[in-house]
Amino acid sequence: MNACKQGKSAVKTAGHWFGDTNCPAFGWVSAAADCSCRSGVLILPPFAYEYWTTHHSLQTLQERLADDGHLVLRMDYAGTGDAAGDLWDADCLARWQQQVKDAVAQLRNWGAQQITLIGLRFGALMALQMAQSLGVQRVVAWFPIISGRRYVRELRLIASQQSNDDQDGLKSNTECCYFAGIVLTESLFANIATLNLEPAPLDYSVLVIDRHDMPTAANYADKLRVHVQSLEYITVDDAASVLDVGTEEAGIAQCSIDAIGQQLGKVAAADSGRCGIPDLVPAVTWLANGQPLTERHFQLSDIGLSSIETIPADNHSGITVVFLNSGSEKHVGPGRAWVEFARALAVRGHRSVRVDFQGWGESPDNGHRPGRPYDIHGVADTRKIVDALREHGHAHIVLVGVCAGAWIALRDCQSLPVQGIVAFNPQLYYETTDPDLPNMKVTRAWYKEECVKESWPERRSVVREWMQRINALTYPVDFWFEQGDPGIYYLEQELPDMLTALGRHSMLSVNMLPGLDHSMHRHWLRHEALEAIEHLIARMKAGG
Repeated sequence: MNACKQGKSAVKTAGHWFGDTNCPAFGWVSAAADCSCRSGVLILPPFAYEYWTTHHSLQTLQERLADDGHLVLRMDYAGTGDAAGDLWDADCLARWQQQVKDAVAQLRNWGAQQITLIGLRFGALMALQMAQSLGVQRVVAWFPIISGRRYVRELRLIASQQSNDDQDGLKSNTECCYFAGIVLTESLFANIATLNLEPAPLDYSVLVIDRHDMPTAANYADKLRVHVQSLEYITVDDAASVLDVGTEEAGIAQCSIDAIGQQLGKVAAADSGRCGIPDLVPAVTWLANGQPLTERHFQLSDIGLSSIETIPADNHSGITVVFLNSGSEKHVGPGRAWVEFARALAVRGHRSVRVDFQGWGESPDNGHRPGRPYDIHGVADTRKIVDALREHGHAHIVLVGVCAGAWIALRDCQSLPVQGIVAFNPQLYYETTDPDLPNMKVTRAWYKEECVKESWPERRSVVREWMQRINALTYPVDFWFEQGDPGIYYLEQELPDMLTALGRHSMLSVNMLPGLDHSMHRHWLRHEALEAIEHLIARMKAGG
């Protein structure tokens, strides 16, 4: 387990697989060394894009509660995060509900006598809908969705409808919508629409945390008050920082976290003889696309970077693909693309590792949280990742990154002992000295104003030197750009001579993706990116 926080006692967090062995759920377990396990907390995350924007808040809450003495499990539902499965399953919601039951049972098996469900947005809807049947003692409904039907309408408003012309890239012919790389099938919509809460006699206490600016749960809380042991309703003003922004701008909902921490309070003294850190299952084997694969969570390098390794059952190619953080998203990648690619590559015989830099995802903070695009320490972390893998026998390593992740992979490429790099939409004109770069709204405005200037000699010379270093590499590097991407536009405008010379004197190949968008959110076209990774592997095997 990884020490994530120092309080009165070190809090340790590690990955854990549980539930159905055919489609195992996954969660992050946090406990202090002196935790009694008497109080178990299950955190149910939001769904869709809010899963990413609220991550730092949920992780911060988890560590605080663990430091207070609770045993905390923060879970991923099937088809989300690191859990097995995908979102094409017609019984997706039923599987999620079963996994919530499995998670509560897991906490009880570890010795938890008092169970608290903490749900955020869709997770709150799930918690309120299931709590009575699970026999829990407390529910925290954090910015809850009250009506599944209304939530479906909300998702439809922000999602895009799948075009009939796009069916070839889909896993099935099921009609669907998509949003930020998340598949939203009609069957999932229909099932979620059934989750409508009705006040009824309940045997647990409830804390409802509502938005101060746009309260939506006040009426429900008033109706529920007469049916529960106790109910507290509060409003906070930190919702916008985690729900109304992109991952790059997302903050930490500290007011909400403080309210939850105060509500749960401190755990009583530990039971005699009980150990606070339970036995975990860090690895699991199951069938993905009909083929067996193994995934395991482990700590990589001397700074304990959190990593998930995906390993094919047999016919290992000897190549390890390393997926780097993109933007401010955790190791599952943009729209969970890294998870999908890792499992697809395992079916093709390739091992992969998806890993978080310091301050990203599940890795230690070490003063770098929250991780932001183009943080320079990501370059040093990449070197640590590569060195640690090589020490563990990974002889042939390929780095894969998109946008900021590609930039980091390329930044120190001339000294990295790797055998290939796949860089999706690298923006080589960025510098770590650019002011306000972590703020993507400002960054886009800056790019629009500065990057397309006819004359930008200072930046052009820096990029030219960088391209020359890339051109001198002895291993293959593939750039892949979406049509019209600012990264390729800049190279075409500022360094056309270098692009013209590629292929004759360089291991660098610059290519275009016909339809995949910058962040790989067009789910049905992700096979293009997967084939791009395979393309570089083939170049490696052919000697470049």
